[in-house]
Amino acid sequence: MSGKYTCNYIYNSGEVCNRSCRRPEGCHKHWRSKKCILCKVFVKHTSSAPGKYTCNYIHNSGEVCNRGCRRPKGCHEHWRSKKRVPCKVCGKPTSSAPEACKDHAGGELKTLLEKIDTIIIDEISMVSTELFDFISKIFATIYQNSIAFGKLKTLLEKIDTIIIDEISMVSTELFDFISKIFATIYQNSIAFGSINIIVIGDLFQLSPITGQLIFHATVWKLFYPLFLKTSQCQNNDIQYYHMLEEIRTNDISEEI
Repeated sequence: MSGKYTCNYIYNSGEVCNRSCRRPEGCHKHWRSKKCILCKVFVKHTSSAPGKYTCNYIHNSGEVCNRGCRRPKGCHEHWRSKKRVPCKVCGKPTSSAPEACKDHAGGELKTLLEKIDTIIIDEISMVSTELFDFISKIFATIYQNSIAFGKLKTLLEKIDTIIIDEISMVSTELFDFISKIFATIYQNSIAFGSINIIVIGDLFQLSPITGQLIFHATVWKLFYPLFLKTSQCQNNDIQYYHMLEEIRTNDISEEI
């Protein structure tokens, strides 16, 4: 006869009995087990041996599994995980987003926070892929760690103006991505979350390493263009200036 309870006895393999039973302590086979104790994590009855090893699996939240296990690689639930990588500092297995164990993940997060706090993105001299990787890494971290999200969001909210130099190297995909990030932070649907954006550059110069040219971006039509028509660098050498202009527009004369 089936009962109204389910046996939560956990074998050393990690499997749960799950038999229907009439007593909350477990089924007839397991409830009398003198080794039966409450699991410290799930508050389920178990007689699984604690083992001589401790699972060092680190969740993205920063919490360590710490379950007793019989293998050095980790407990039954985590030792097969393909996401485990060695900590970049000490080599301890971890699956945390910064690829650092609990002891060293704080330093990794601190480094990211310092970058955000000091850059204020007043001049971005790095190429598109570096900028994209930087922003992606930040948001991969903050979406997986609520504490980090709160700190980074507070810092990013201090930014009221972004100035991006060498705009020709920024792709459509990257530009729209940055816009969505700040719209997410300020919880609105306005481009760049309504903060000021100033872009500087010559669209005749280097194109993005990957992706479409910047003027294909959804938010590009919202910008008001200002053109510098007088050269400030070669105004003392008119011949050299005209030579550069011809190369720039790919309209090279025979004189050049």
